[in-house]
Amino acid sequence: MTQAQQLRNRGLHVVLVVDSLARYAAALREQRVALGEPVGRGGYPPSVWAQLARYLERAGNGARGSITLLATVLPDGSDEREPLSEAARSLLDGHVVLSSSLAHAGHFPAIDVLESTSRTSDAVTSEEQRSDARSVRRALAILAQTRDARSVGLAPSDDPLLRAAVAAEPAIDAFLRQREPVAAAATLRSLRSLALLLEPRP
Repeated sequence: MTQAQQLRNRGLHVVLVVDSLARYAAALREQRVALGEPVGRGGYPPSVWAQLARYLERAGNGARGSITLLATVLPDGSDEREPLSEAARSLLDGHVVLSSSLAHAGHFPAIDVLESTSRTSDAVTSEEQRSDARSVRRALAILAQTRDARSVGLAPSDDPLLRAAVAAEPAIDAFLRQREPVAAAATLRSLRSLALLLEPRP
């Protein structure tokens, strides 16, 4: 991080990849416990979270250059809401959550769209793009909420949003899989087509 800051101070734009925050937090935990600090939630001393925040806040824009930080976080166990993941969510501008269940099903990239988010999307997308993305996320949410009910034939058949989502589910699945590189413009066109497909019909 210090090297990245020195480059930023020279007016350069730096991409810093940190793999991983879990290792960094584990090292901080060992250090703080060795110094006699009591542990708290998740076995981490409270000062770990303050130190993690100070570390991550060193990235960002400077007077001339910038540091774009890309960090990985491996949750401790299967609970994605464990303390380190929650701290990273609160400190970073966005996060992409990978799902082991999607990976086991052969769905790649194994991104859990509903759990992933960006706080800076408004600055880099148009209103139409955000509206289209909201339509797809809404469809994914209703499909997830009704999956169990649909598997036993108990899902409501009179819900136009659900009908549209179910009809578009194969197209959504194909859109979210990446088999080869695709130009951004083509992705946005596909997103627009999906949004139109998801408009509920009477």
